[in-house]
Amino acid sequence: MDDGRLGVLDFGSNQPMPHDWPARLGPLLAAGRDGDAAELHRIAASAHLLRPDDVTPAALLTLLNPYLQPLRSERYTFTRSWLQEQIRRASDPLGAAQRTQRKLAIPPHYLLLQRVAAELVGVLCSLNATVAVEGELRRWLPGY
Repeated sequence: MDDGRLGVLDFGSNQPMPHDWPARLGPLLAAGRDGDAAELHRIAASAHLLRPDDVTPAALLTLLNPYLQPLRSERYTFTRSWLQEQIRRASDPLGAAQRTQRKLAIPPHYLLLQRVAAELVGVLCSLNATVAVEGELRRWLPGY
């Protein structure tokens, strides 16, 4: 776009987001980035992403830790091998990730955001892109 932002059109799915980013997203990602399992769990439960008694804070952080890796350095290089490992780990029917994932309850209004994030990561991995993820989140995501 003229102001330097990237604009992406996905004609297969759309949803109005009249109130900008979900308010809990920034603090949720910051808690995960910092490895604060209790705060991550508390925010996820308050956003109705899980039932607190079904998923422990440690299990939630273990599930999300690999996805939070790009947030923990000044610059991160997304690679196909990293993406393949995450898909393998998340798809293993006998793995801990699968057991925890089954207990999550993502509300429908978060699904578009989840889809966009997954597609963006896929493109970045295909490009072998090095990105200042943490800096961009601080710039664009309130509460991060």
